[in-house]
Amino acid sequence: LNLLSMATSSGQAALAEWEQKLNHYGAIHRADENVTANELYDDFSEVYDEVVGKAWGYDAPKICAQMLAKNLGDLQHEDAKILDFGCGTGLSGQALYDVGFRNIIGCDISEKSLEKSQKR
Repeated sequence: LNLLSMATSSGQAALAEWEQKLNHYGAIHRADENVTANELYDDFSEVYDEVVGKAWGYDAPKICAQMLAKNLGDLQHEDAKILDFGCGTGLSGQALYDVGFRNIIGCDISEKSLEKSQKR
């Protein structure tokens, strides 16, 4: 897996660190089936925003939030109830908040990711 080729120069250091961890945990996972997804995402949460948001230029949360806000019809943004299932570090929740949504609940299997999302 070579994620570095997908990154901009600003995120290469964080991405290189995560790629090393990903390869390390992949090897552990192949050898030990007790490694869980939440353990992998707990580790990934340390660099997730830098790698996904900045290095990869991932803008899907912003685009989706803008489309939802535009196409919601008569329902007021602050009245909408949103469940962000698999919220991770809160990139989508923040994007939704930025366009006016206020009733957002996030859930995720990674405790460390949830801690980061709650700080947003």
